[in-house]
Amino acid sequence: MSIEFENDLRVRAVSVASRPGEGAALAVTADETTAVLVSSDAFWNPALAWLVEAEGVRVVARASELERVQSLVTSLTPDLLLVQAHPDLEPARLYKRLRQARKARPELRIVVVCERGDSRLRDCALAGGAARVVDIERAGAILGALRSVHIADGVAERPLLTRRELEILRLVAEGRTNRDVAELLWVSDQTVKFHLANVYRKLGVKTRAEAVEWARKNDVAGVVAAEDRLAARPRFPSKLH
Repeated sequence: MSIEFENDLRVRAVSVASRPGEGAALAVTADETTAVLVSSDAFWNPALAWLVEAEGVRVVARASELERVQSLVTSLTPDLLLVQAHPDLEPARLYKRLRQARKARPELRIVVVCERGDSRLRDCALAGGAARVVDIERAGAILGALRSVHIADGVAERPLLTRRELEILRLVAEGRTNRDVAELLWVSDQTVKFHLANVYRKLGVKTRAEAVEWARKNDVAGVVAAEDRLAARPRFPSKLH
């Protein structure tokens, strides 16, 4: 994130610092796209709220605790859930809460932001049902992710891979052989082949190359997708509140 953009973001985030407050909800019109935002960071909580509103999405509630997700999703039925996954967050806890949110509202679109290189949180977020996972340091990518899921009729359903399948696919997408993966994960070559077969079946692909290409386009490999590169330049709202 550039210094100029970060400074601008800090200034603009002040405009949403008190709208809505912790756990508070705002009334919305029938045709509005709505979002619930979860972040325990004092800066990123209002900043992410502004980024969401920059894409024309109404933030109806903000919370600092991940445990509040299910109740907020159930009571407010938002279209979008944006979660900042702090580095100290236990990956299994993130996975559990996202799964609960998706169970409560299957059509919910989830975007998770986390620190670059945090593969455990990334894997658990995707396994939990996140449509996109992006690096918190790349504000343009966050905007691109929000833009990609902010579609009138929703987004195509992502094949739900398990945490182990995502872990193996990520390692394969990094260029590792089956033997490399087996040694890293302390499993047999046959176990790696078994999981990859399941991955191919779920993704509807037949080759390793096709699986890697899917991983690169769908955040699994942590590679910037084409739409993120196009969205790298932030688009600011014309009117600030």
